[in-house]
Amino acid sequence: MEGRYNAARAISRWSSSGIGKRLNLLGYQFRPGRLIVKLFAGIEAEDQHIVPHDPHNSVQGRELGLRLQAETWLDISPSLFLSADAAYGIAFQEYCSLARLGLRVRPRLSLGLEGGALGNEEYDAGRAGGFVRLNLRDTEVTVSGGFTGNYLEETPSGYVALGVYRTF
Repeated sequence: MEGRYNAARAISRWSSSGIGKRLNLLGYQFRPGRLIVKLFAGIEAEDQHIVPHDPHNSVQGRELGLRLQAETWLDISPSLFLSADAAYGIAFQEYCSLARLGLRVRPRLSLGLEGGALGNEEYDAGRAGGFVRLNLRDTEVTVSGGFTGNYLEETPSGYVALGVYRTF
């Protein structure tokens, strides 16, 4: 079993709707065979401002808390892979999970299906769709899209996501 320590991971997300998030995580990666497992723990700071103010929504304001995160990757075969990620943060009791089954159609191009769950103390949702991933040396670009919705609602809506990952 090979082990490697990842010194730190810092992620910032800001949106035009007044939601900000900062993560500072430390992690460890190990590779038992074809499986890659990454475990992270650290601090998250979240800042959510709802305009106009909603007195019935508890997910607003500033929160600071512990965040736990796991990322896994399994090469099922030379052309087929499975990834599964999960995270939980104490700030606003938020959680998310995402699983992807992908097919490498070219050495740098993959296509596949994805599904997951996400939410916080006010909201629970699921999502399902597909993705396209392009690997360029030390940068990976993933575009995904599909349907998402609150478990209690009857009509789902669409989503599109762009992920850019860079190794350093």
